[in-house]
Amino acid sequence: MSKNFHLIKNGFTLIEILVVIAIIAFFSTFLIVGFRGNEKQRAINNAALSVVDGLKRMQTMAFSGSLVDSLTPVSYNFLIGNCSSNCSYILRGQLVGSMFTEIEEVNFDKNILVDAGGSLEIKFASPRGAAMINENPLQEEATIKLSHKDSSLSPICVKVNRISGRMDIVKDPVNCP
Repeated sequence: MSKNFHLIKNGFTLIEILVVIAIIAFFSTFLIVGFRGNEKQRAINNAALSVVDGLKRMQTMAFSGSLVDSLTPVSYNFLIGNCSSNCSYILRGQLVGSMFTEIEEVNFDKNILVDAGGSLEIKFASPRGAAMINENPLQEEATIKLSHKDSSLSPICVKVNRISGRMDIVKDPVNCP
């Protein structure tokens, strides 16, 4: 009686597994490099979103007449200025005359630069949320330019229109010089 033995090939060889691991490692290096490269641009995007969030928050509080320290302010103010390190903006309520109460101070990433054309204050008056830029009733628009200390990246601008109350994030380098 003779027995026939058949070799059955199941699984992968060591060479095949090593080739697959090498291919995965090769592609993952591109993924990691791309992720790190976008980190700086993401910081600028987050700063722009934070600015718009602060502006909309003040506008919404003006529409609703939100209480601040158990009082209703006559206006809700957004303040930001030019800075090159440890930049931030301040949200505050104007109670009476020159009395203010700070609602919040929001800090940006340490590498974010702000160019607001000097000191910029945007007031939203209660109850209609009407905006005024730098106490100037004729100024229709304000621009806040956000950039990274690494100047090779394109800046992002936040434009605020006093008349419409519109706030836009502009990523176009031509319209955000």
